[in-house]
Amino acid sequence: DEVSLTRYRIGLIMFSIPVVIAIIQPYLKFYFSFFGEIPVGWHVITDLLFISSFFVLGGDFWDKLSGLFKHNVKVIRKN
Repeated sequence: DEVSLTRYRIGLIMFSIPVVIAIIQPYLKFYFSFFGEIPVGWHVITDLLFISSFFVLGGDFWDKLSGLFKHNVKVIRKN
């Protein structure tokens, strides 16, 4: 379903934060020791945040995301 712009932006933030943290954490733990000692609960919270972002973003986002993994997908713009 279509979601409002505000809901979409909140969902993108919820989607992006765990991804960015997962990408930069291995590099930052060499500079900041506390990144290597993050408790398991923190990882569970970021995983739940990532999964719940799909529900906040709605079905249109799921179609966009699944289109990344299909070869013959064309973008159709709605104006």
